Amino acid sequence: MSLYLDSGFVNMAPIIHDRAHPFTFVWGGRGTGKTYGALETVVTEGIPFAYMRRTQSQLDIINKPDFSPMKPILRNHPDIQMKIDSISPKNSGWFIDSEGEEPPRLAGITLALSTVSNLRGFDASQIEVLIYDEFIPETHERPLKNEYDALLNCYETINRNRELLGRQALKLVCLSNSNILINPIFDGLGITKKVKQMRRRGSEVSYDDRRGIALYALDNSPISLRKRETALYQLAGIKSRFAEMALSNDFQSDTGSRVESRNLAEYRPTVAVGGWCLYRHKTRVEWYACFHISGTPVKYTSSQEDIRRFCRAFSWVWTSYLRNQIVFEEESAESKLIHFFS
Repeated sequence: MSLYLDSGFVNMAPIIHDRAHPFTFVWGGRGTGKTYGALETVVTEGIPFAYMRRTQSQLDIINKPDFSPMKPILRNHPDIQMKIDSISPKNSGWFIDSEGEEPPRLAGITLALSTVSNLRGFDASQIEVLIYDEFIPETHERPLKNEYDALLNCYETINRNRELLGRQALKLVCLSNSNILINPIFDGLGITKKVKQMRRRGSEVSYDDRRGIALYALDNSPISLRKRETALYQLAGIKSRFAEMALSNDFQSDTGSRVESRNLAEYRPTVAVGGWCLYRHKTRVEWYACFHISGTPVKYTSSQEDIRRFCRAFSWVWTSYLRNQIVFEEESAESKLIHFFS
């Protein structure tokens, strides 16, 4: 398939239709057509869907007709008569109001990841595509507690036992700008390193057939290339961090920490939390954090209680991190340490 349409926008239809990879992630510059293309596909083709944002406050805004992401689609498809209406105190539905159709047909619903757990028990069997928009938080946004687990629970709530009944799995389509490479979803799935490799190699598409994951990096978006000449990016500067995120699909991931692979033979294991392990260098004041456990470190599980015990017993680890004395095998190892102490 061609990743881009003749117009330069991303070609979302074949991405939506790819059921061999139920878990799809698309990230790239702003205004490249991710949200528009995904919603246009499900609406014009009559695919029952759910549209989700991270927080309820974000959802409350898009639940208002004037701020709805459906607005430009309806403007470009005047033949589609659709209205948004409340279906619960926190959720709304998009209804197709066709002439002679009574009552209006529910085309899709809106959800917030932060509150979707309150909807357990509702019948979501008709939903075929879950569109999770802006799944990577911007730098100023507060993290959600157990965000990765919340997404898995959301998927389970909607998907239920449909595969056991011979139906296709729910299609999850996650969309975002290139905000933060180290984010709860990439970290939870263990694909941060893969995403970084795609960036380094200039790869726009990567599939993991075994896990059903499809990754799309819109590095060569024709729209982003055109936007370089517009007023905002001339103001900010093409080499600015904002332009690199919005146009160049460059994650804002440089924390100043040392990220590189080291020879474990030079280190002694100190402490392990779940699958994360911290080693001390044999001759110099330096630590190494990775996801390989060897030897006999002090061990803690990944339960909240054990993480608290680790933080109390090894509080000096955070001080060593702030002093930049810890080398990380990959960004996810640093993200895990930050998660422990946050």
